[in-house]
Amino acid sequence: MVRYVRIKPTSGVSYYLRRGFFKIMQHRVCVLVVAGVLLYCFGRWFSGDESSFFWRMRTHVVDRCVAATEVVMKSAVPASLCAQSCTAIQDAMGVASCFVRTEMLAEENENLRRLLNFVSDYRGLSYITTRVIHSYDGISRKVFLPLGTRDGIKNQQAVVNSKGLVGKIVDVSERSSRVLLVTDKGFDAQVFIVENGVSALLSGTGTGAVFTNVSSSDKEINIGSIVITVAGIGGFPYGIYVGDVLKSNRVAAAVNVEELDIVSVISLRDDNA
Repeated sequence: MVRYVRIKPTSGVSYYLRRGFFKIMQHRVCVLVVAGVLLYCFGRWFSGDESSFFWRMRTHVVDRCVAATEVVMKSAVPASLCAQSCTAIQDAMGVASCFVRTEMLAEENENLRRLLNFVSDYRGLSYITTRVIHSYDGISRKVFLPLGTRDGIKNQQAVVNSKGLVGKIVDVSERSSRVLLVTDKGFDAQVFIVENGVSALLSGTGTGAVFTNVSSSDKEINIGSIVITVAGIGGFPYGIYVGDVLKSNRVAAAVNVEELDIVSVISLRDDNA
């Protein structure tokens, strides 16, 4: 009588998965050590210690990514402006006409004009204007600028657009910098409530901005009151529009982060002398 014995395959995905699992279990101590080292490396990567190797590597990577994005943006915009229309009309010579999208140019020129008028209202300032580069990882949004130390950019400088205060400069490297937005955690700036003369510290919460360390608790803060900046360290001048009071301790920021396009980094001219 013949007996049939089931023989397990020595190949296939399931075989290699089982084999890999048993190998990991046999050397689980080594695996845990490697995992711990990797976690430590990533922690140092995002720790912000500028003297560390991982900080320098992160800075180098960000510089390269921002520079590459800037090149793509510069090459893509002219191409889109002169893009051939889907309904291109052929002229008498049979050559398709290339229509310049004047609407895009007009909108950009209008944004630049408003921004120029805005920064021109503040005397004794110097500024550099550029486009922003958005980064979204599914959880938080970050904004970078293709400007760094080689352009004279420093930490804590104010960033504005035609509507008001956007945020301030952080994480400056040679070719790039990050904007800490008004609504981001970690943002803070001295502000002044125009209506009642109360000064306070404005702090970002991740979803908005709130007043902390209010100078006078006996004065009522009315909804709709205008909030402006107070001169401080770095490039924060007096009088930049921040937003309006939404509640007793909350501020509705003037700037919509999702619509950010062109911004200016400003500083006091005395700092540049």
